[in-house]
Amino acid sequence: MAVFSLFLLFTLVSQLTPCSCGVDTVWMNTTLSQHFSQPRHHVANPGYKQQTMTFIRDEFRALGLETHIHTFPTLLGNVTGVNVIGVLKGRHFNTPSDRIVGIGAHYDTMRNTPGVNDNGAAVVVMLQAARELSPHPVRNYTLFFVAFDFEEWESSSNIRVACGHISCGSKSLVKQWMENFWSVPLGWRGMFIMDTIMNFDNSRSSQHFPRVFEQVFRSQAQSINSDGGRGDFLMVAGRKQDKMLQQAFHAAWTNSGQPQFELESFTVPAMTAHFEAFLRSDHVAFWEVQMSAVFISDTADYRSYMSACYHQACDRMDKVTPSMLDFAAKTCRTLISVLDKMAPVVDATSASDGQRSSGILSVCLAILALVLCHFQTR
Repeated sequence: MAVFSLFLLFTLVSQLTPCSCGVDTVWMNTTLSQHFSQPRHHVANPGYKQQTMTFIRDEFRALGLETHIHTFPTLLGNVTGVNVIGVLKGRHFNTPSDRIVGIGAHYDTMRNTPGVNDNGAAVVVMLQAARELSPHPVRNYTLFFVAFDFEEWESSSNIRVACGHISCGSKSLVKQWMENFWSVPLGWRGMFIMDTIMNFDNSRSSQHFPRVFEQVFRSQAQSINSDGGRGDFLMVAGRKQDKMLQQAFHAAWTNSGQPQFELESFTVPAMTAHFEAFLRSDHVAFWEVQMSAVFISDTADYRSYMSACYHQACDRMDKVTPSMLDFAAKTCRTLISVLDKMAPVVDATSASDGQRSSGILSVCLAILALVLCHFQTR
């Protein structure tokens, strides 16, 4: 009896310690190398782009997500854009009570770049987050994962241009697919859009910004400059109406440890050319229709080697370091934590965390009292 009681006590106490997310940097590195290390472009390497799209689709299916392929026309009659969507339906799916939250990243590249950081790393982080979140299929609210096509755009001076403005795929998804998929008005919480998120450089003066940055974002500029201008932070940008998403991400980032990886938050005052550096990805498609979204980035061509390698052939696997993988892994853990709280598992909503912990502790104390009583009466 005493041995059994002590075993049960140990088992219950162990539940009080939260588990860390199983983010696998080896899997991330392997997946980057195998599926996101060559150009993914309809002219430069259409076969590899097709293989990458198929890999993402198959990953979503293997995770049990309801997987959809959204095709859309491009400027070329013989080229079709393909967005890949994974949906984990919540208990309130397709009702006014749903509160949809998601992660998005584009998988296409410019013509001549392998696009390991832009934007293979972000897609891999999204897939890793989906791997952690999908084993709990019954959540209160719906989770939404999207790999966008044709985020990258080209000027008409190029031959066979398929997308002539930024984010053709996400804009098509927002205006076409999302309007048709749900039969009730969307209960929208927000979208976390990642683009170019893996470059971590702790060297002095590895970070720079356009002139407007120091004029408008003085506190962030002071923070970065006081740290020696190091590219050791992730950026999360949103509008005033996206503050809730930013705060949730900031809190989870802080709680996930590894303080060497810092975070800087920016509130973008307006969607004008003045703030072009903050308007270069798929979050813009959501902002244009007043849907909440935030932009997560390592600042792309404003940091270290990506100043020369952004959209170029040197954005490749040999640039990847262990610290960069750890940096991306922290982003992944943060997103897992945020989505887990914003779309909680149904069982977890029956009681607050404090109530559950208190209940477990009470049981533990009761068992401990029984064990002590048993030994005293022997």
